[in-house]
Amino acid sequence: MLPTMVLDDERFEDILEKARQMIPKYTPFWTNYNYHDPGITLLELMAWMKENQQFYMDQIGPEHIRQYLALLGERQRHITPASTLITVNQPKKAENIPKGSRFWASEIPFETTKFRYLEQSRIVRLCTEEAETAVGSSRIHIPVFGAEPKAGAAFLVGFSAPLRKGQIHELYFLLFHGYPVRRNPIGSQTDFVPLVTLTAEYYHGGGFRPVEWWEDGTHQLLEDGFISLKLQEDMEADDSGKYWLRFTLTEGEYDVPPVLERISMLKLAARQTFTLSESHRFSWREGECAAVETDTYLGRIGAYEVYLDRGNGLEPFHGDIEKKEEDGKTRFVVQMPGKGKASPARESESPEEAGPAKESEATEGASPEFDGLLLCYDKDMGDRRFLGIGDGFPGLEAELEISDLCADGLEILVETGPDSGVFEVWEQTEDFSGNGPDDRCYICDEERNLLAFGDGVRGRIPHGRILMAAGHTSLGARGNVKSGTIRRLEANHPFTNIMNLEAARGGRNRETLEECRVRANRNLERTERAVTCGDYEELIRRTPGLMIDKVRAIPAFLRNDSAPGMTDACRRIADENLVTLVVRPYGENPRPVCGDAYIQNISRMLETRRLIGTRFRIVPPQYISITVFIEVETESGSRQVRQELAEILSRFFDGRDNDFGRVISYGGLYGEIDGMEHVAMVRTLNLDAQGDQARKSPNGDILLPADGLAYLGEWDCLVLPAG
Repeated sequence: MLPTMVLDDERFEDILEKARQMIPKYTPFWTNYNYHDPGITLLELMAWMKENQQFYMDQIGPEHIRQYLALLGERQRHITPASTLITVNQPKKAENIPKGSRFWASEIPFETTKFRYLEQSRIVRLCTEEAETAVGSSRIHIPVFGAEPKAGAAFLVGFSAPLRKGQIHELYFLLFHGYPVRRNPIGSQTDFVPLVTLTAEYYHGGGFRPVEWWEDGTHQLLEDGFISLKLQEDMEADDSGKYWLRFTLTEGEYDVPPVLERISMLKLAARQTFTLSESHRFSWREGECAAVETDTYLGRIGAYEVYLDRGNGLEPFHGDIEKKEEDGKTRFVVQMPGKGKASPARESESPEEAGPAKESEATEGASPEFDGLLLCYDKDMGDRRFLGIGDGFPGLEAELEISDLCADGLEILVETGPDSGVFEVWEQTEDFSGNGPDDRCYICDEERNLLAFGDGVRGRIPHGRILMAAGHTSLGARGNVKSGTIRRLEANHPFTNIMNLEAARGGRNRETLEECRVRANRNLERTERAVTCGDYEELIRRTPGLMIDKVRAIPAFLRNDSAPGMTDACRRIADENLVTLVVRPYGENPRPVCGDAYIQNISRMLETRRLIGTRFRIVPPQYISITVFIEVETESGSRQVRQELAEILSRFFDGRDNDFGRVISYGGLYGEIDGMEHVAMVRTLNLDAQGDQARKSPNGDILLPADGLAYLGEWDCLVLPAG
């Protein structure tokens, strides 16, 4: 760590005395140092000015701290909504649940994160290679592809009715995770190499046909999550009258076989937000009616308005807008003046791309294409959507009347001039340091509950009304409600039972500057570069999606021919910059080794973090069998003594202290056996290692190579009566 610099380290008297001592060196003829001397008075003035300057130079304000944190890649975290899964009962008919549908835990709102189509079909049967199980309300414990998954193993899900084609169906998988070693979360890692490959099929026409579109949020059944799929044809029943989906393991190898504990089509992902307004971007042409489709709750029940951009900004559209409900979604048809019929609108992901007319996209003979914006907002908002008015003065701060407004997801439009009726999209930024005078940007300060704008040098000055195009509120940490508290759905619905079986988690308030600073200091201590052997080992243990039991990095100076017991994998090679990494994954195999997917994921984790000029290779552990012969005297029965000996040997060789290169201590094992309650005396203890990679010391210890792991091979015991 760099030392903390103190700039304000001199008092007024110290500065003045130092200057007085320099007088003889520069002006020997100056001999009057009394306070009434004008020169001394000037020195006092300069000392006072220096003391003031160094005091202010030593002060670090909030803006400085924010900039320093930004240099470290850290920003204050915004309000984070809590999230949970809501379970509903089986509907009597197919139901559509729009995105943003509001559930309530007393007075705390939760909104679904996506559009859901709930089928009236129920999951009634699960079939694996080994068993067939009926699905009920209680938890199950089913090895999905059997106790030893192999290529070709299949898992079938049987439904009481066919799944409707063309709709997206979601199955939630809850898996068993009670292993001694935790699997590292994968999260949003896009470069994760799957351990296995799965295919999805549905029963049709007397056989199984592949599902052409499906998304796997479980990462091939490694994590809890949703599997979403869309069928291109109707399902058909087999001879048993059930409708089947089949998931097949085609290639690869699991570290531990996935075990299913619950499967459901009635889980809804939700987060603790209350959407006030939302925006939908679309494209349109002159003389043609435009249509934009939404799948949101506000699109269905909220108020709405349309803004059109003809090249000079977004203007409110005052013509006819036809609203239709189609298959659970809402379709808005904007009736443009002139001839033409409604054509599907091209909807974009966000309104930030709003700009001039895209004449380059217009085909020859067709009118140019323009941008449009559909705003759907809560009916109670009304004029509250206008967050303030830009007065044309620099440094505007518009205080918000809406509490708990989240910076994430906030989109605003600002009028180009007073009462011009033309709006432009402004972009949110963290600070104005990188912006120019023409950049339309603003800061959402959640802590002070206001919007801050530029000064004309860094960031444009707003001059007109400020309209919230999209935004939501959240209670942050207050949204972490307990399980069983979400019981109500807003508006009419067919559900008689609504509940969150698990507590809502992950809600956080806006991070204070001090909390951000503490987090930045903590992250500085987090290993992100592979320099030392400990760095390599720490990074490998954190590799996403893997279960790492043991790892050891062996540097070049240990890989030499003179080191006793070194295996070929650890011996010196020409490149002294090579680091050998011995990795033991967790698995139900008593002596597991890393498969190809494990090696690829570890390599991707280390490749961007290693030092330039260094190389690494991943090798499997050298498993060394230890044979044990014991001769003891006892006053108890031999069966009881043998059982106790088996437990001691199991703990001794399979415990967590059984690490790479461990010395198998003769004295340690002797003491364990001699301390047994029913052993009067240990007559003989012999330890031997199989193979030539380990050696025996003069005192009977077994010395393992640096990449060696011991395991108990054969053992025998001769039990003699005491005396």
